[in-house]
Amino acid sequence: MNVPYSWTVYVQLRMSDGSIPTNQQISQIRAFESYNSTMQDLCGAGLEADGKCTLHFGRERFYPPRTNPTLTIKVYDCKGALLHSQAFSNVVNNSTLSVKIGGSDVENWQVSGTVKNSTNVPLTSGSVRAFDTYYTPERLLGSDSLGRTGKYKINYTSETFGKTAGHSAPKMVVRVFNTENIAVAEETRTSPSQNETVNIVVAEASEEWQISGKVLLNSVPLISGTVHVYDKFGGFEYIMGSAKLNASGNYLVKYLKSQFQHGNPRPYPDLIVKVYDKSSNLLGESSVSYPPSNNQPFDIAIEKPVPEKWQISGKVKRSDESLIEKGIVHIYDVYKDYEYILGTCALGVTGTYLVNYNSSQFQHELTVRPSPDLRVKIYDKNSQLLKESDVPSPPEVNQKFNVTIPAIILPKRGNVLVEH
Repeated sequence: MNVPYSWTVYVQLRMSDGSIPTNQQISQIRAFESYNSTMQDLCGAGLEADGKCTLHFGRERFYPPRTNPTLTIKVYDCKGALLHSQAFSNVVNNSTLSVKIGGSDVENWQVSGTVKNSTNVPLTSGSVRAFDTYYTPERLLGSDSLGRTGKYKINYTSETFGKTAGHSAPKMVVRVFNTENIAVAEETRTSPSQNETVNIVVAEASEEWQISGKVLLNSVPLISGTVHVYDKFGGFEYIMGSAKLNASGNYLVKYLKSQFQHGNPRPYPDLIVKVYDKSSNLLGESSVSYPPSNNQPFDIAIEKPVPEKWQISGKVKRSDESLIEKGIVHIYDVYKDYEYILGTCALGVTGTYLVNYNSSQFQHELTVRPSPDLRVKIYDKNSQLLKESDVPSPPEVNQKFNVTIPAIILPKRGNVLVEH
């Protein structure tokens, strides 16, 4: 089957009362591709005047092996909060997806229970947090503080865990934290019900351990990100704790000896430390020499090329100087006869365009390339290709490239040839 290089999906938004939302209510709509246990961010766009949104992305984001993607459409308000999430299977090119915000598709979920100690006395201080470990790093579903009864209740929705056909329920872990924000107990539910009860017993206080250090990225302190510490046991990784990096690139994670027993007496954990950037992308990981101490110093040095910012800009017009109404520009890197999309944008009211991309986007198959081989494609408002042009190689970091499209030739009227 011939699968197009460029993919276009139209999203029609409506509020729960049937009204058309505005730009004052909606900041952006993003498309994610769900496959197996991963969810990949494809693209995003703003809301048009008629309550529609046009999303463009390249087929290399999902093909092969899938001919049509399974999309999750997420809608965000003007404060950046998620308003709605809805899954669509086997989405074909140039299709329109109808999304009702706050409609009946949103499900209310809950997990509740009682926290007690080993002598059956309710735990009256601390907090309980529920996480979805389907994601890496895990996603917080909600939290609740413990009171005099030891009971807790955490409400969340199907949007909170991004419900899809392949992720119909969160892969839940419920943890109890003491007043010093240290996890002291947890329970797991791999497929919880919509109203799940999870009672937790906290063992007697155990010895406190910690690991601390500095994170360097390309020899410079990483000042924005998160460190997660895991214990490797039985083929699994059990999280011991996490901490945000401070302004000096330092971190401190505290945990309890009881956390690395896993039903078997163990004198030491087998630690692995993972570092994520502020967008939750994994930057690096490193194993701690075994056995670790209960006050383990551990610095991490990560060497990672910093993506260099590139851009291409210019003007698109017809040969008769007329503009392209609601045109779309796609920028590709051509490598070994394959087109990798670098970015897209809508034409401005004066026919101008600007697409930013990073040097990391044109590195393929572990091959270091100093520059891309650029191809510019111009589409009309109906996603019909008007023209494609190759940029002279090698392009500049800030490349200027104008495109001229032949004027529209209409049928003759008598002996007169009409040109627009």
